[in-house]
Amino acid sequence: MDSGNNRIQRWWPGSTYGVTVASASLNNPRGMAFDTSGNLAVADESYHRMVLFPVTCRSTSSTSGITVAGFSTSGGSGYSQLLYPTSMFIDRNETMYILDSSNYRVVRWLSGEPLGFTVAAGHGYGSTLDKIGTSYAIYLDNHSNIYISEYSNHRVTKWFNGNHTSGVLIAGNNMAGSTPYQLNSPWGIYVDANYTLYIVDYGNHRIQKWIAGVVNATTVAGVSGVAGSWSYELHYPTAITFDQHNYMYIIDSGNNRIQRWWPGSTYGVTVASASLNNPRGMAFDTSGNLVVADESYHRMVLFPVTCPATTTTIIPPSTNSPNQVCGTAVWNSTFKIVAGTTSSWGTASNLLNTPLDVTFDGYDNMYVVDYGNHRIQRFPSGSTSSTSGVTVAGFSTSGGSGYSQLLYPTSMFIDRNETMYILDNSNSRVVRWLSGEPLGFTVAAGHGYGSTLDKIGTSYAIYLDNQSNIYISEYSNHRVTKWFHGNHTAGVLIAGNNVAGSTPYQLNNPYGIYVDANYILYIADYGNHRIQKWIA
Repeated sequence: MDSGNNRIQRWWPGSTYGVTVASASLNNPRGMAFDTSGNLAVADESYHRMVLFPVTCRSTSSTSGITVAGFSTSGGSGYSQLLYPTSMFIDRNETMYILDSSNYRVVRWLSGEPLGFTVAAGHGYGSTLDKIGTSYAIYLDNHSNIYISEYSNHRVTKWFNGNHTSGVLIAGNNMAGSTPYQLNSPWGIYVDANYTLYIVDYGNHRIQKWIAGVVNATTVAGVSGVAGSWSYELHYPTAITFDQHNYMYIIDSGNNRIQRWWPGSTYGVTVASASLNNPRGMAFDTSGNLVVADESYHRMVLFPVTCPATTTTIIPPSTNSPNQVCGTAVWNSTFKIVAGTTSSWGTASNLLNTPLDVTFDGYDNMYVVDYGNHRIQRFPSGSTSSTSGVTVAGFSTSGGSGYSQLLYPTSMFIDRNETMYILDNSNSRVVRWLSGEPLGFTVAAGHGYGSTLDKIGTSYAIYLDNQSNIYISEYSNHRVTKWFHGNHTAGVLIAGNNVAGSTPYQLNNPYGIYVDANYILYIADYGNHRIQKWIA
């Protein structure tokens, strides 16, 4: 109660100013209280009366927008004004942090209040650490430290909570560049719970991951310096966010689309694109709908979320696990054809051409390595000779070496996540291919045909252990090599010695392989007519 000013002031927690909620015709007010309905009763001393101010709760629904910050449409630098704001962040207390771009400051604005106050920068335009340049994005970590992505300064600065005198340089070096420690006109930013910083490196068409305290960043999306529309490429990206499953969402502005990248993926999937024109920012609402700021169409677009009904209520069995067969099993000698037609080969979806390998996923779909058609075909459970398969990898029946192509594949493995690992034999590589995706990427070998450990020879079988390490049975090199997860530079020799032979340490044209839970390797030693057991 501000008696000398004859008014009642409301102050938000932590605020530096109050807002008048009652003042009309008061004369030296002294006491006040709320009744059970929330009405405000005031003891108005000099007028010898009790005054009640009825409470009114404003409707939260409206078809018109309400201005909550920046109360002059012509802009300005006053406490109640903004000048070309470009980004904002709302904390858990509904407090707004606004990047007031042309005033070169970040303003903290309490919900419902008429004024905002500078909490970072505000010392003018510049490249010294007490100033900021043209900037398009801010982010707050869970300690309310402010991160500013400075487009014109090619850097990201961190302004510690409570200090708006100067920032700290945490990414970039004030010069445009494409090296791992540089940025080129950075745009959107995101900071996770571990203070790892993700930066939309707009001018380099890539997303950079910056671990706290590390000088160099890692590119996690896009190809540095290359603008493109393939699913592994970006074209002037502007914004980034993550969902609770750690999927990364990127506004690929130059391609007018939103891309979702799986954790660890090397390419994205388009989740929104229809009729966008220069999208800039995005956020999820509380229901999971995706809302996009569509700049050039001057509108906000909402893409409703749809969660498809699950097709099963149980976890599917893991793939490539030890086969569950009873000890007294007998197989009927009357067989049935489940894919392809006897003696008829072709490229039609119901035909095969020299199939070499088969495996099943957790839903009992059958995957066939269609060697002569340079593809992987998937057939549903219960298929027959007339059933059409779906091509899930290798989208050119003439073969090739591109990301979407295979060349005489010979074997494959499917992991628990339904991800395919394909032995792309004539390209001398192993390709990792996510289910439903148009492209595959090399995860082992890929350096040409040969017998050195960075290359592989003609090969007919692969296997993955439970650490996602890849084993390749190299027929022409008379060996088995192991390629550790994440390293496709060179393999390690674990069986054979590159020379055909029949001694216990040699192999002769090895074919199929199997690795058990104890990393014991079983090898079909084709040329020696034997099965070899190799203990790690």
